[in-house]
Amino acid sequence: EAGAVPLASEQGGRLATVRVHLGDQVQEGEILLELTDELPWLELEHAEAARDAAENQLRLATERRSAEQSSSSARISQAESGLARLRAQLQEAEAEAEEAAVQAQSAVILQGKGAIGQEESRKLQAKARTLAAEAEARQQEVREKQEELLAIKSEEQARLQKVQEDLASLDGAFSTAEVL
Repeated sequence: EAGAVPLASEQGGRLATVRVHLGDQVQEGEILLELTDELPWLELEHAEAARDAAENQLRLATERRSAEQSSSSARISQAESGLARLRAQLQEAEAEAEEAAVQAQSAVILQGKGAIGQEESRKLQAKARTLAAEAEARQQEVREKQEELLAIKSEEQARLQKVQEDLASLDGAFSTAEVL
């Protein structure tokens, strides 16, 4: 009576069929069990894992795109608000400068008629020059803010384009994984 004999297979696989039972006598060369081909199962598991990874990457990229779009919109909106605020300040400065210029012209006329003194006339003219310089400074700020806004919009467009390209790439990878 022989005892237990270790078995080994040259191929891997899953147990498909057992042809003998405990206590059965077997002959040398007799088929005792059958294995399934493990390779397709491993390929399927690998493909499923790749699909799951692609789905996760696609989901994360979609969330990133949404966050980037929100961030871009907020950044552009903030720059546009700053520009609108500067434009309003510019209008106010221009109106003050125009009023001061009219007062300075009136002062010259009134000084010529002797209604006000030379010192008063100089003060009004100096005020007009100061307000005109402030208006010019505001105009420069508006121009700079407009340039900044254009730069921000360009940067944000480039960032969103990159995110969109990444998303398209991942979507392609996901489609390929899905086919498997």
